[in-house]
Amino acid sequence: AAQGYNLKLLGGGTAITNAFTATNTGTLQLGDVAADVLTFTGGLTATAPSSKSIAGTVSAAGVGVINLGTSATTVTDDATVGGASTGQITLAAVTVNDGKTLTLGTGVATPITTGTVSGVAGGAASNLTINTTGAVSVGVVGTDVGTVTVTNSGGTNFTGTVNAAAVALTNTTGDIAFNGALTATDLTAAANGYNVKLNAGGTVTNAVTFSNTGTLTIGDAAADNMAFTAGVTATAPSSKSIAGTISAAGTGVINLGTSATTVTDNTTVGGASTGQITLAAVTVNDGKTLTLGTGVATPITTGTVSGVAGGAVSNLTINTTGTATITGAVGTDIGTVTVQAGGTTALNGGTVTTTAGQTYSSPVVLGANTTLTGVGVSFGSTVKSDGTNRSLSVVDSGTTTFGGAVGSAVAGEKLASLTTDAAGATVINGGAVTTTGAQTYNDAVSGAAIITLTSTAAGGHITAINAANNFATLSVNTTGASNVLIKDTNALIFGASSVGGYLDITAGGNITQTGLLNITGDLWAKTTSGNIEFYSSGMNTLGAASTVSLIAPVGGTSDVKLWANLIKVGTVRPSNGSVLDTDTGIQAATVTIKAPSGGAFTTGATGLIKATAPLADSAALTIEANGAIGSSLTDALNVEVSGRVIVVGDGVGDGVINLKGNDAIQPKYEFSGDPLHRKVLYNGNEATNAQLEAGLTASSSEINNLTNEIRESGFGKENASKILRRGVVTSAGPGQPAVDDSTGTAGVESCDGSFGEGGLTCQ
Repeated sequence: AAQGYNLKLLGGGTAITNAFTATNTGTLQLGDVAADVLTFTGGLTATAPSSKSIAGTVSAAGVGVINLGTSATTVTDDATVGGASTGQITLAAVTVNDGKTLTLGTGVATPITTGTVSGVAGGAASNLTINTTGAVSVGVVGTDVGTVTVTNSGGTNFTGTVNAAAVALTNTTGDIAFNGALTATDLTAAANGYNVKLNAGGTVTNAVTFSNTGTLTIGDAAADNMAFTAGVTATAPSSKSIAGTISAAGTGVINLGTSATTVTDNTTVGGASTGQITLAAVTVNDGKTLTLGTGVATPITTGTVSGVAGGAVSNLTINTTGTATITGAVGTDIGTVTVQAGGTTALNGGTVTTTAGQTYSSPVVLGANTTLTGVGVSFGSTVKSDGTNRSLSVVDSGTTTFGGAVGSAVAGEKLASLTTDAAGATVINGGAVTTTGAQTYNDAVSGAAIITLTSTAAGGHITAINAANNFATLSVNTTGASNVLIKDTNALIFGASSVGGYLDITAGGNITQTGLLNITGDLWAKTTSGNIEFYSSGMNTLGAASTVSLIAPVGGTSDVKLWANLIKVGTVRPSNGSVLDTDTGIQAATVTIKAPSGGAFTTGATGLIKATAPLADSAALTIEANGAIGSSLTDALNVEVSGRVIVVGDGVGDGVINLKGNDAIQPKYEFSGDPLHRKVLYNGNEATNAQLEAGLTASSSEINNLTNEIRESGFGKENASKILRRGVVTSAGPGQPAVDDSTGTAGVESCDGSFGEGGLTCQ
């Protein structure tokens, strides 16, 4: 009855058949030793007593309930609450005395609810065991709790914090969810098909292995912080979801492979540990960021990383001073990839695709042929291959930046090839790009003061033909029949370069050099404004079959200068193989060509040398070489020059220079006809000079005047003789006799033109 007395049911064989309700408001004691067995066949309700104590076994049958709420219960000795009943078991706050164990359930489908479960501070640890195939709800667990064991349940929900020396999970099915922080010295999870949810963080000291083959959840919000001090391995769960911070210390590993992991909120995996972090395939939920590493020397390996198609983009950040290896593709609604400085990043998955930027502040090593697609791909350090030459393709509508050297002098560390797409721009600030194969820059390239592009295998063409390219000093190196095709919107300076194929250059300003060129194929260069000077650094080396075309604007004051071991003027642009009259040969206002000897000028079916500077003291065409150039009209240099020709090395014994061209356009050689200087022939005759041309003009005028006068006088007098005055010539020039068009010669002693006896006579 509902009175304030205390009720004690002690002894080993208590059996009450009815559904018993203890309505006394004093205390209720159910057993006092572990051996006691109290059976309430129809169930037990004890909500009225002010407190309860239990020991031994308290059971019900059928669907009988055991309700020991709402006041506190003390477990005075090992106790089991349950039996064969599938009815609800309910407890409020429970205190388990020192060294004792409370077991809830007996393995049947009994739903269980309990409030807090605690031991007694300062004594031996107490224990809690859950054993039911029904659903279980447990409040806060802590204060000298030794071991919490979930032997079996249809789902256990720890609604508050759990603080125990050990937590042992051996469920067969269902969820075991820790919705408050879990603190345990030792956590074990046996190999059964249940799910484990660590939803609120906590600290586990031992090296945890999750052997459950159901799912694993570590954190469900960004604020969760789950520390596995000695590390965690979760290779058995069928899938994982993570959120918040998952950390280890010392050398503890965090191994979340080999099944898929879903990042449900912003997540950092790492901590102070230098142990390995491993993930398999990762899906990052909409708008969330996965950060791997916390800036210490943690090796990291992850498989594919992707977002969820159609939602807000997700992000990946890597922050380690160790090596981070991405073994799978990165993409599908990934917004950014950010790699902090200090470590090394191995891209082994083949593709990284982002809707926004990719920033690699640490060195990057390619373990597979790789395509990076994004908006602003930036390498703050080096990029190289892993020992097997790998290709790199960048598809970037923003600016691609190479902050360190690309490739390496080490054979296997070169890139197989490098390709950029046409959109955006590329900035090369690392100074050097080295590949075994081709380099193709489809977008606008600019960068550091000195850039060296090197391709080390046949077929490794270097192509940068965007009209907005802006190199400063550029060195190019290829081997085999590998060509180089370069455009630059401004001036272009070439450093020391060696090209196995042809070199084809277009610039908007001066094209000059600071280092020598060694070109096996043809050299073709054109500037739309400025000069071309491959001259001042020394003698450039061209191949035995190389041709040269250097085209500067022919109006104004542009100049072309070339010093090479061999000069054969080209007729074909090598990059398109077609004859372009305006884009081949050597053309400028002034032209200077220099070779070690006249024989180094390969003549015959050569292109045109065109120098448009008018006659002046300075030269339109300067030729520097000792020895004969050409031997006849057929193998003469083809020129179009009406200005002055200067020959450096113009001694009489230095050999004849044979030129050919349009008779109407006469080059002027200042020492023409001078026996003490080198002979220059134009179309087989000695070239004229400025003085002779002026003399010819004056003589021609005088001849015309005098001839008219003679004819008029002669025709006025019958039978008049036409005798030419002494000294009048009709032609002039070295080796050309003075002959008029009448009957006299300039060699007559005197001829004053007086008439006598009806005729013109010479006195």
